[in-house]
Amino acid sequence: MLRKNINMETKVLEDNQLEHFNTDLMLPCYWEVFLSVLERNIDSNKSFSVLDVGGGIGLFADKLISMYPNAEVTILDNSEYLLSQNKQHARKHFIHGSAMDLELLLADKSYDIISFNWVLHHLVSGSRATSMDNISMVLKEAARHLKDNGYISIIENLYNGIIIDSYPTKLIYNLTSISFKPVSSLIRKVGFNTAGVGVNFMSEKIISKLIIGAGLSINSSDALDCWYYNLFVRLVLMTKPMKILNIWCQRV
Repeated sequence: MLRKNINMETKVLEDNQLEHFNTDLMLPCYWEVFLSVLERNIDSNKSFSVLDVGGGIGLFADKLISMYPNAEVTILDNSEYLLSQNKQHARKHFIHGSAMDLELLLADKSYDIISFNWVLHHLVSGSRATSMDNISMVLKEAARHLKDNGYISIIENLYNGIIIDSYPTKLIYNLTSISFKPVSSLIRKVGFNTAGVGVNFMSEKIISKLIIGAGLSINSSDALDCWYYNLFVRLVLMTKPMKILNIWCQRV
């Protein structure tokens, strides 16, 4: 996924952690919602361009290319390993680099859709505050590379606290940031693959605030799924069921 940038250091996932992303996270029911919004926002009978940030092995791009003969998809990913797993296609392009360096990597390029599928929570650096700054900066820069009437599409796992909205996401960040091997190994077994590196999940309120702060307006927000952790995990995290949302936004 996302490794480092030339200005601000972000934490690195090991190759065995990257293996977790060598798969298709988009279930058929997720595609149904995503494509219905795409069809509503984009005239797919005309040529349109997509930048898939953190697009990894390219399964998301392959699906769009197979469904839309007028689509050109560019995958931007910081992992040479994941990019090397891609199938080649005349309408599929690659940029090796970090989401943190969009200004440098994209120059004067612009796109009809810029997608962040389960990517923003991986923009982790030395603290939760700087990790939030990373997300804000990336969204602001992505907005600059939208074509007129272009859209940013975000898919994220969102944790809303039962009592304190930010409590579960802060706890997850703190636990997954512990680099002590016995602890990080245990946390991985619970289900957090990025243990030892950190993961910066958000609540619906937090991500909405970041989107608006980046000079974007939320066009639509659709639930793709809802996960119910076991009672013990929910009590420890003090979280409501985890939501997977697809948020589409535009420049204000």
